Amino acid sequence: MTNFEAAVELSLNDWTASFPTEFDLPEPSAAYQKGIAELMDKMRGDRYHKFTRKTARAILIAAIIMAIATVTLAATVGRDFIVQKFSDYSTYNVVDSSGVKDVEDIHIGYIPKGYKIESKEITDYTQNYVYRFNSNWISIFKSKLDTQINYDTEYKNGEHLLINGVEYIYYHDDDLNFSGLVWNNGYFVFTVEGNIAREELLKIAESIE
Repeated sequence: MTNFEAAVELSLNDWTASFPTEFDLPEPSAAYQKGIAELMDKMRGDRYHKFTRKTARAILIAAIIMAIATVTLAATVGRDFIVQKFSDYSTYNVVDSSGVKDVEDIHIGYIPKGYKIESKEITDYTQNYVYRFNSNWISIFKSKLDTQINYDTEYKNGEHLLINGVEYIYYHDDDLNFSGLVWNNGYFVFTVEGNIAREELLKIAESIE
């Protein structure tokens, strides 16, 4: 176990220990108790068994804890990274790149209407696809987890966006003639750049696997 994994384990243990042992919960309604009882009866062969208040509250507490845990886990997509800012550019590096994999094909679920692929470069280390529509362009880049990404921040130093558990760095020039996103999903590092709106960049980024 790495130092990072040990720290995460300790943090999770502390988080679990912080749960209260008593919950001030509303009394389960009759409809709720009946619905739960019917569900359990089907699992037992349609034999009706009335739930006690204690059992119903235990099920409700378990559901709440499961929901909290699910939200917490959903907010941890990708690996920790470090951004170093210089005068006219920044660098993006994943902290722990252990288990690095060769780059597989990019699966892009969304490209704005009218854009056609202009070029692509594929190696074991990186893949880059460029799309164009008239004077507008989009570049989609995928690389190994240990790749250092350099991106232009001469105008803006980068904005952190947390969307669906993924932390993106968004950067652009003053006139929005150039903008981009950089992020990782725990397995690979990605960038999407172009002279298109941030909303379109995000739709492309969220569609990539």
